[in-house]
Amino acid sequence: MAEAVVVAAKWVAVKVFQFAVSQGVQAGTAASLMTVAKVVAQVAITAGISSALGAALSPKIGGDFGSQIDFKADPRGPVPYAMGRTGTAGNVVFAQTAGDKNKYLNYATVYSAAGPIDSYESFLINGTPVTFGTDAGEGASGYYQNRMWRRTQLGARPEAGRLQWTATGTKDTPADHSGLPAEWTTAHKLSGLAADLWCLQYNTTVYSSGPPRRLTVAKWVKVYDPRLDSTFPGGSGPQRSDNEATWAWSENPYVHALTWCLGRHVNGVRVMGLGAPLSAIDVAAFVEGANIADANDWTLGGVVYSTDDKWEVLTAMLQAGAGRPMRLGAKISCLVSTPRTSLATLTADDVVGEAQITGTPSRRTRINTVWPKYREESQGWEMVATDASVQVAAHITADGGKVRSREIQYGLVQNSVQAAQLARYDIENSREFQPVVLPCKPAWMAYKPGDCITVDAPEFGLVSRKMLILRRQRDPATLITTLTLVSETDGKHPFALGSTLTPPATPGLNGYDPNQSTVVAAGSWTATGTALTGPDGSTQPAIVFEGEVEDPNVTRVIAETRLSLGGGNFGDWMSSEHSPQIRRIEVRGLLPSSDYHCRIRYRTALQAEGLTGLDLGIKTTGALSVP
Repeated sequence: MAEAVVVAAKWVAVKVFQFAVSQGVQAGTAASLMTVAKVVAQVAITAGISSALGAALSPKIGGDFGSQIDFKADPRGPVPYAMGRTGTAGNVVFAQTAGDKNKYLNYATVYSAAGPIDSYESFLINGTPVTFGTDAGEGASGYYQNRMWRRTQLGARPEAGRLQWTATGTKDTPADHSGLPAEWTTAHKLSGLAADLWCLQYNTTVYSSGPPRRLTVAKWVKVYDPRLDSTFPGGSGPQRSDNEATWAWSENPYVHALTWCLGRHVNGVRVMGLGAPLSAIDVAAFVEGANIADANDWTLGGVVYSTDDKWEVLTAMLQAGAGRPMRLGAKISCLVSTPRTSLATLTADDVVGEAQITGTPSRRTRINTVWPKYREESQGWEMVATDASVQVAAHITADGGKVRSREIQYGLVQNSVQAAQLARYDIENSREFQPVVLPCKPAWMAYKPGDCITVDAPEFGLVSRKMLILRRQRDPATLITTLTLVSETDGKHPFALGSTLTPPATPGLNGYDPNQSTVVAAGSWTATGTALTGPDGSTQPAIVFEGEVEDPNVTRVIAETRLSLGGGNFGDWMSSEHSPQIRRIEVRGLLPSSDYHCRIRYRTALQAEGLTGLDLGIKTTGALSVP
């Protein structure tokens, strides 16, 4: 037993923490702003040009530090950050023997920074819960009685005292046998760290295979939820973004992601997260995501580390809620998968430059099968694969019978149903086509990333196509607003959530033949009954058409009127043809005080005529005399 202890070096825990802060986390305002700027820039790049499968890629968390359930002894290792309710073995930052003949082996283990955590739930040895009595405050009951002790701390700032053993006078605790190493002094409080002190008494029968496998289950870090902040519009409660003491425990992925953007601080030093000011975060988007996650029972749990890439951590948090990070101006924002309402209709007339359209996702990104991996409590909090793949037979048929699969790890998901829902979302999102880049008139600056619009431009192959804005750019010289969009299929949402068994068809561009006439769009022309002055100064009843041609293939504009004779009878159509550049057409020679029907038709290069949807009853104004 004593030989096994030699592998654990004599490291003072508080020094280890200081080293981890200096090496793994950069402190200070300047470093915080640099981190935020880097992440915002990375969001901008990814949001605008990533493939539709971007949200389905497995974010890399944990680095080279191994699984969260492995009991690690690395005093130089990164600082852990535990979220939600999960099981973890922690990282040993101090290990030393003490007592007569090195009889007691003591471990100081750190589970999470950003304490105090909410509460400890259970302590498992080789998968079996072990309880500790209250007589001395730390002794195990049952099989490990008088052979195992444990003291815990939530990570208060500061801690009242160090973790230590309590002497009982009956010589059944390490404190009764000088079982606490001298190196573990009163200065070693591990303030702000959720940790425990674990002691094993040497016994070849109880520990025949050496120290047992251990796991701690708890409700970990507390986070900021704007919905519980009465200073946030619509919020109600005592939480404040700048006071971690008011925060509360939560499993909501978007609340954790928002808190990660804010960063975690100890004595004004950022120890975790981005450290962005609240003004640099699109809080409303995270609140929207939090509400949707609650409605869908999406939760988050797991451990990340101070050496993990902050972008990957943010992506993994949002992935647990079917979301992804994105840029909104200079702010960090997010996009959640949920049904959306179109806010406006964009037509070809709104496009003022060269459109760039990708109508089909590549075979590499378009998938029809996912093997999801998630963390399962019943399997000792191991990462496991679901019993079966998530597969969409209709998509396999559409892909020519070829199975296109991908294994996706949902590193912070701990529910099989949630993992399957996210996998179905990733399949459907991989089949949306993007990017569609449209330079538009300045009025489209009013719409931001995350908004949904309808693009109705048949000449682009987009007929009443609902699309999601991923990126918005404005040229300050021309005021042209360039929108980068991705198709948005309504049917994927009920399918992904299991409320329907029918998957939506893979979206694509609509066919367009430039030789076919486009039906005149409703609203592109108006007709008004009026009286105009003739060359001789007299007034004449007339109908005035005003508008413009929206189809570049139109060769002639045909304006037509016919007299309404009453009783469902009409006169013959009277027509006149005009150049496609015409903007105003005056039709004179009408009967005064009479009703007329009117319409506009187009003539294209190879087709004679195309009827419009414009067929209005117009009455000329006034009792006019025939000249």
